[in-house]
Amino acid sequence: MEENKNLFKRKIFPLLIITCAITLTYFPYFKNTFGIDTSTMIKSQGQMLSGYLSQGRFGMVWIFELLIHRYNNQIVPFIVIPLLVGAGIYLYFTLKKYDKESSDFAASLFAIVFICNPVVYAQLCFKMQAIQIVIGVFCVLLGINLSLSRLRTSVKIIGSGLLFAFSFLIYQVFVFFIFSMILFCFYVFRDKRQQILQVMVPSWLVASLIYFLSYFLASFMIHYSSYGNETYMMWNKLPELGNLQKIGALFIALFALAYLFLLIITIRRFRAKKEIDVLLLILLIGSIMTFNMAFGNLRPAPRVYFGTFSTVFSGILYLGIRKGNGLKYLFLLIILFSMFFTFSLSHKANLSYENDQILTENVMKYAREHNILENGTNLVFIGNLQTGNQGMLNKFQDIFITGATRVSFFQFDPPLTSLRPYDFMEIKGYHFKIPTPKLRANLSLKYEHLPNYPSKKSMFWDKGENALLVKLSN
Repeated sequence: MEENKNLFKRKIFPLLIITCAITLTYFPYFKNTFGIDTSTMIKSQGQMLSGYLSQGRFGMVWIFELLIHRYNNQIVPFIVIPLLVGAGIYLYFTLKKYDKESSDFAASLFAIVFICNPVVYAQLCFKMQAIQIVIGVFCVLLGINLSLSRLRTSVKIIGSGLLFAFSFLIYQVFVFFIFSMILFCFYVFRDKRQQILQVMVPSWLVASLIYFLSYFLASFMIHYSSYGNETYMMWNKLPELGNLQKIGALFIALFALAYLFLLIITIRRFRAKKEIDVLLLILLIGSIMTFNMAFGNLRPAPRVYFGTFSTVFSGILYLGIRKGNGLKYLFLLIILFSMFFTFSLSHKANLSYENDQILTENVMKYAREHNILENGTNLVFIGNLQTGNQGMLNKFQDIFITGATRVSFFQFDPPLTSLRPYDFMEIKGYHFKIPTPKLRANLSLKYEHLPNYPSKKSMFWDKGENALLVKLSN
């Protein structure tokens, strides 16, 4: 009986905790909602897949063509959340297998916070690519485990290189994720350091070569989008930047030089068999900025950090918990907050989606009451739904819900040019006419006196312009 109790406590209980923690954190994710760009996938899958190809995310398209075929938004959470649980459990076993100092408590919390943090959710908010992203995470974890195994070095380099390469082909930012994982493994698995240098680093370089070769060969058939450069790259347009952006780019350049210098010192000290733990920890923490160093961009969207952030954030907490000091209870509180905050982001997205549906139904109710036909009628939205999103918690949430992860279809683009509300309404089965920017601008001035939604007087039917107006904000 005592033996069974110990078996449950040591083997089964940590897995139950990981499963429950991840499932509860992402429980709101089960709700069938869809986000900004996911609406494009629902309306036109071919358009979205062509967009992925134009951005060099070939793996995204391959997974669709081989495994998914037709996108179904409803089933995505039922695939993604079990995969996240599996990833958490796999992380737990990897730490227990290779880290002699790891406890069940420390390994369990590392696995939980690695998955349950707001930056990971910001990436998974795009349900259209969530399955592929989690598959990419598994490729990284499998590659790390293979690199640390006892197989022949050549087999490990080839196998890990292919796994890492496929993750790059899914989404290029995995290159930064794996770099941080290499540093974490180098710090934690001390008896494997020579092996990590011999296998993991070459595998990462081989994977990078495979990606760039694939990108080059595909360039003969695919016209690449300039979206990535225009959105993130700052090094190639320094003269065009404002003064603050130039100062930011200068800071990033100095940081990159200091980081490279520190990396060289660490390598030299390792070869000389000197103490490098403090330097490794600094490099691990600094690796959170590798995306910034590559692009010269001080403030990219948080979601691009997702794997790197998880490695650094959970890694620092893990190292503190592993020491067994009194800080482990503080770290436990941090992890619980991370879970709660991630839950709240997902819940906020659900509430916003419901509010968008209510707004849509209110518009249709007004149209029916006034015998307004959908087809041929201009639907004009004045303002957007960002106004009123106040409060400290909302402001903190908005750090993570930025760019295309904004949760409302009525708050993303400037109100005079946005097409996203019309996409949302079309998916819901309503087909109003999209007004010209000129008509929107004229009617916005003409009816600026209307009260803001949700006032019943926020809607108005202009028969002369054949336009239904909805005043969302000033």
